[in-house]
Amino acid sequence: MPTVTSFSANYDEDNDQVDLIWTNPTNFSNFDGVRIMRGAGYIPTSPTDGTVIYIGGSNNTIDDDVDLDTRYYYAIFVHSTSGKYSSAVITSVLPSAEDEDDDPFEQFPN
Repeated sequence: MPTVTSFSANYDEDNDQVDLIWTNPTNFSNFDGVRIMRGAGYIPTSPTDGTVIYIGGSNNTIDDDVDLDTRYYYAIFVHSTSGKYSSAVITSVLPSAEDEDDDPFEQFPN
């Protein structure tokens, strides 16, 4: 069974959320959607392992229940109309606040 491609997770500090994007398989007539599972500090190994983040047919979603300095692993599974799941595609992100003291222009006087 095909998997998604280009699965990525990016922390959006302004909105305190993780933006998840991917490309669904094409030319797969049995495509019923995807299921994304999240593990805090561990990689989910099945479509029932971890916290459900998304179920549906879109190609993006957000995770707005995240804590800073915790590594999150996301596993996305393609779901077929026959009830089967693909193998997982994994991505991860470590939400962290940017160091406000780290101003790249601080060395230049006004």
